[in-house]
Amino acid sequence: MAGEGYLHGQLSWMPVTHADYGLDAGALTVGGGYFLGDFCLLEAGLTYGATGHDSEFHQLASAELAFRLLVDATEWIPSIGPVAGWLFHHAPTPGLEGGFFVGASACLDRRASRTWSVGACGEYSMFPLGGPLEGAYFLGLRAALYLPAVWE
Repeated sequence: MAGEGYLHGQLSWMPVTHADYGLDAGALTVGGGYFLGDFCLLEAGLTYGATGHDSEFHQLASAELAFRLLVDATEWIPSIGPVAGWLFHHAPTPGLEGGFFVGASACLDRRASRTWSVGACGEYSMFPLGGPLEGAYFLGLRAALYLPAVWE
């Protein structure tokens, strides 16, 4: 797996705690990753979610980078590690706001083929710089296509 890259998509449930309220949104993540070695990977993703709260339309978007250690001993591959990124929140009131977040993520992927895998991921993040955004977590189902095995 070392030196191998992949593209992934994930459908998630994304609760975010705001200083004034909580938001529960469905979200879509697209991104990719690269296996730095047989036991670690680097993954980047862009997420978008939307929800309604108090008759207002709220949009959430994030960009994140994760480093995870993994165990690739069977077709079930668990991984865990730190994540960091930036989350944007937009609503008519108060407008656009955002914050830097750090946290931890864990995934369990089932790779029954050289070309693709399916799995589940979870992440918990907090916003250490203060502000209106306090915490967020993601629970999602994902699919990945491994490159260049897809074209072989």
